[in-house]
Amino acid sequence: MSITTFREKSKWWCLVSGFVFIAVSTYMRMKFIFESGNTGGALLLLALITASVTLVLGLVSLPRWQSFVASAISGYALFWLGGPTYAIS
Repeated sequence: MSITTFREKSKWWCLVSGFVFIAVSTYMRMKFIFESGNTGGALLLLALITASVTLVLGLVSLPRWQSFVASAISGYALFWLGGPTYAIS
């Protein structure tokens, strides 16, 4: 696979992983949801992995508009990591 093909595919995968991060982080931010067992830790791990993938693939796909959306999602991830996560009890 050439670097051009990888950059073309990465711009869409960074958006997909970014939207997965937003969905998981929104689910975990809801105050009335408390997961039992290992589900909260697994959701946190999924959120961290998708935030990292979003950042890396967004940097690879610069200067396209998808990379700017991915960097905005990564900024939200930094904001999200600074606050409490309610799904982990």
